[in-house]
Amino acid sequence: MKLTTKQKAFCEIYAKNGGNAKQAAIDAGYSADTAYSIGNENLKKPELLEYIRELSAPAENKRIADATEVKEFWSSILRDDMEKTSDRLKASELLGKSAAMFIDRIETKEINAAEELKNLADKLPD
Repeated sequence: MKLTTKQKAFCEIYAKNGGNAKQAAIDAGYSADTAYSIGNENLKKPELLEYIRELSAPAENKRIADATEVKEFWSSILRDDMEKTSDRLKASELLGKSAAMFIDRIETKEINAAEELKNLADKLPD
């Protein structure tokens, strides 16, 4: 289904105004008297929701750092001789952890479950 001019305007305004459906409906040219219900109705239409998601995706991407950006930031701290040594060490640790460079070793011991249960039962009062 193709969006009407008002629906398209509603989506664009809604994506920009932080999610105020009533105000987006008014600004898109819908009647102020019906703006609340029209806004809610528009947000139930899959094709409008999809368009809003498309419009919102670039804004979300700009606000949230991805893994590469975080690693670049840590690397810049690590390589900056003017940073405190403790900050450089922390950056190297975080880079190492993000690259799974460290392995946590856990000591394990095999047990005989039946024997352990018998030992525990022997300790119980009669």
